[in-house]
Amino acid sequence: MKALFTSLVVLLMVASCKSAEVVTTENKDVNEEVTQDGAVTGVVYVNLKGCPVLILVDSGTDQKRLYPVNLPEEFKVDGTKISFNYVPSRAMQPEGCTLIDMVVSVENVQKTR
Repeated sequence: MKALFTSLVVLLMVASCKSAEVVTTENKDVNEEVTQDGAVTGVVYVNLKGCPVLILVDSGTDQKRLYPVNLPEEFKVDGTKISFNYVPSRAMQPEGCTLIDMVVSVENVQKTR
């Protein structure tokens, strides 16, 4: 009985250590993706298929659809081109908005041409 209990404890310890490694690696990858390139450019869309606000970022080979939780009102105009920095947010995505890839918090927002 002692051997079974000891084996279970050791197994749980090993399993919990591996889970922590996966979480750390995943968070690290997300942070590197966001801060690696600095500011990005995108186009603002308003009320598009159930999404109150959507920023479409097109980097040539990759396209991201971001829901900004704190975009200032002055930039919430359909078709506005902006430059900004962002970090992932833990905020909920709006109900009915299935187009977005990530909920983000934006900083250093500026209009571009």
